Amino acid sequence: MLLLGGDPQVTELVRNLFADGERYVLKEERSRRMTLRTARAFRPDTIFFGQSAEEPGWKEALAQIKGDVALRLTPIFILAISPDGESAVYGGSLDGYDFSAERMTMEELMHSFDQVLQE
Repeated sequence: MLLLGGDPQVTELVRNLFADGERYVLKEERSRRMTLRTARAFRPDTIFFGQSAEEPGWKEALAQIKGDVALRLTPIFILAISPDGESAVYGGSLDGYDFSAERMTMEELMHSFDQVLQE
């Protein structure tokens, strides 16, 4: 898995969700300039992107990943954590199709990720 962006809440959430270290290897990239290079080198099976990373250029970096032949079908989850930290909204790209979802609890989010990643 590759974790992109600088939102500390998203980083903490993803680390906690997949902290067991047995099934998933998590690599974090905070530099938008290095995003595509890191993704190409790491070849993640899933990419998480912190929606509230406000640094200019993150949308372009994400577009580069989606446009890369080797990475375009890699599932991408775009996360935004609620201000109270109790729920999240996510969207992304699966099998090349963009999607969005409604707000869900952290337990629902974890269950949803687990289902997608096991397929």
